[in-house]
Amino acid sequence: MHKSYGPPVTTSDSTAVGMRCIAMLEIPSNKELIVNQLNQLLKRSRKRNVIADFSKVANSSLTTGYFENRRVNRVIFYLRSKGCQWACTDFGGCYMCGHYYGTSMGVELPDDSYYKQFKREYEKYDFSNIPILCIYNAGSILNPWEISNGQLYKILKLISENRFIKCVILESRPEFINYEILHEISEILKNKVVEIGIGLETSNDNIRTLCINKGFTFSQYNHAANLIKKFANLRILTYLNVKPLFLTTQESIDDIVTSIRDISTLTDSISLEPTSIQKNTMVEFTYNAGTYDVPKGWVIRDILNEVMQYDFYPKLDLRIGGFEFFPTPDIFIRNCDKCNKSLYDAIESYNTTKKIAKIQGLTCDCYTSYKLEKIRENDLIGRTELKDRILDIVTKAILLNPKEKNSKEVLL
Repeated sequence: MHKSYGPPVTTSDSTAVGMRCIAMLEIPSNKELIVNQLNQLLKRSRKRNVIADFSKVANSSLTTGYFENRRVNRVIFYLRSKGCQWACTDFGGCYMCGHYYGTSMGVELPDDSYYKQFKREYEKYDFSNIPILCIYNAGSILNPWEISNGQLYKILKLISENRFIKCVILESRPEFINYEILHEISEILKNKVVEIGIGLETSNDNIRTLCINKGFTFSQYNHAANLIKKFANLRILTYLNVKPLFLTTQESIDDIVTSIRDISTLTDSISLEPTSIQKNTMVEFTYNAGTYDVPKGWVIRDILNEVMQYDFYPKLDLRIGGFEFFPTPDIFIRNCDKCNKSLYDAIESYNTTKKIAKIQGLTCDCYTSYKLEKIRENDLIGRTELKDRILDIVTKAILLNPKEKNSKEVLL
């Protein structure tokens, strides 16, 4: 049984606010609970979205991708939904993910609204030159709690009639992936490639639990991946989180390289997802306090340079993501103002050609600062045990969070 969080904190003294919050979080009894309880404070402080029209998607966008060895157009539909079921649980919600705040936050939507909003948006697009369609719902589209199987299958049947769409990308947590639903999807879209995206984030269960709060294990991912492999037209797309909370830059690089190696025989594709600053998240809270920053673009080059040393690299379908979300993040992976455009151009080039030359060819004075920062990080926190480090970083974030309205709301 969790204690009440108490009445709203109104003091303008950030130190007093921080001490009050620490007291509410019961640090001495269980150090690991501090982050999860603060995560709950963040979630509880936000107002639910009032959705006036359930027949409209939350957002859609036309972008580019890579399919059948060439650059192609792709469309992303963000269905309006009640949100990720994991984010709705008492201690759920991934620390970097702000998708939940673009949903109704658990409030039930009319069942037929999912097909209606999809069809309404679908009819706006001419797919004659758009072979890839991504359908996201800010959670797991294979979870019937979030969207009924009937609505999902109705959407997929409409897509199956479109000869121009060659690839459909869906996303789900592994616990909602079962043989029956995969069989149905495979049959409905039997003439198309279907990618099932899973946010594994890391192959390390300890990091996934303590630094991301993902709520599932590598074993569950492994089981889901092997189920997907049973169907000829289904593919596995695995997301890996670059620089999650509480890891140093070098630790994250090492973890990503290890994770790629661990899943190279399980997954068909891998998307590197650098952490961004999304509203109302634990990541944003620590960023505002100055105890976290998004990864530098140089991290991507370091990861690719290491992964290239492995025999499996030539056959690896590796992508760089982290830019396409709803709601849109405030801050993305970056270097400096002088070279950010070159960084983003190089990432775009890699994603649409699979050629690494532009990324490897990046040069800027800020690379020296990046190398020095990695050394400083290791000296400051890299030698501390992860659980102790987490407590230190979050406690400092509570005490140091700036006197801004959004930061104060965290403690209400």
